[in-house]
Amino acid sequence: FSSILGEVVNNCEIHGGSEAVWYIQGHYQIDEGKDYGEMQLVFLNFGDTIYEGLKNSPSKETVQKLNTMTKAHRKYFDSSWNEETLFTVLALQDGISRLRTNKIAGYTTRGSGTVNMIEKFGLIGGSENGLKPEMSIVSGRTWIRFNEYYKMKSMIFRNDPVFGSGERKIIAFNDENDIYMPSNSDNVIFMKNYFPGTVISLKFYLDSRYINKMKGNKV
Repeated sequence: FSSILGEVVNNCEIHGGSEAVWYIQGHYQIDEGKDYGEMQLVFLNFGDTIYEGLKNSPSKETVQKLNTMTKAHRKYFDSSWNEETLFTVLALQDGISRLRTNKIAGYTTRGSGTVNMIEKFGLIGGSENGLKPEMSIVSGRTWIRFNEYYKMKSMIFRNDPVFGSGERKIIAFNDENDIYMPSNSDNVIFMKNYFPGTVISLKFYLDSRYINKMKGNKV
């Protein structure tokens, strides 16, 4: 739980730009007759959007990867899928970060923090009676809705110009989980209105029975 919160706050601080200001609001409750709690958290960051952060990346490696992906997706671009939505989805993928360069300490783990956050959120956030965690990201004109259908999965790449060779954690929001194809427009939405920063909202449940079950422990 602490690593999830820490990753979001860390991203707010290092990726929001020099003028970024961020806020957190949370609410927790346990309703009468229930033996689990419901948590709602909102992280609101005024500053660079996710798209702007990647677009202005100081990393030549990242810029090269983004250019490669843009060329691959250009044939799919339309009113709902464009460079901004593409870059925002790419920011969630293993190994993609605006600060990924071998000149910066921690190079090998750059681009993995958000991946870990998404995986852990799905691991602890449900309840024994079937309630599912909910998460969404609004940044600029992009709205990403997470659900139970599309999950972070391990994918094997071989000599890929963006992801290299080996295993990477990918969530592409399409049936094939193919990052070289557009995301489902029900999950990745291009909005008419613009938000100057990023909002991450989470709703999840703290149920010891569910957590023990997911960890493989006996209750």
